[in-house]
Amino acid sequence: MKKNHLNYLGFLMFTLLFLSCNKEMVVDPPNNDEIVGLPEIRWKSGEDIIIKTDFFVDKARLIIEPGVTVKIKNGCSIIIGENYYADITAIGTIDKPINFLPYNPDGNEENPYWGGIRIIRSPYTGSNTTFEYCNFIKGGEGAEAVIFLEHAKLNFNNCLIDYSKAYGIAMGLK
Repeated sequence: MKKNHLNYLGFLMFTLLFLSCNKEMVVDPPNNDEIVGLPEIRWKSGEDIIIKTDFFVDKARLIIEPGVTVKIKNGCSIIIGENYYADITAIGTIDKPINFLPYNPDGNEENPYWGGIRIIRSPYTGSNTTFEYCNFIKGGEGAEAVIFLEHAKLNFNNCLIDYSKAYGIAMGLK
């Protein structure tokens, strides 16, 4: 009887320890107040967007229209949802893709690379985190990947990742 009691206590302690470890890795989905009615940041078709420092999007939806060229300085990144829920929708077309390229105004660097796009907290339901007909050229400087996801879903269609210094797409928990 004493042996069964010790086995039961050991099992109970293991179960409690296992459950408590798993809770640290779970991220609760946002409530509707956090994702409904997020303001929009819109980059319009035909625009050239130049990013000279890390660009952060929190409590907003970044919408990139077809034909936009995003030029990003060496090592800089676009960070979606670092502190609050946010998402990104970049939908180009076959005739007007969206291009993510290095920004090199001086021409000093022979091979400049931009950082990446980090998507940290994107809404789990009805997520607009989408890339279609996008070209990601020379990304990955100082980043785990050109596109890195934490607690996010991603729709990725008809896109090209080329000349990358890091993985194309990576998923993980930090």
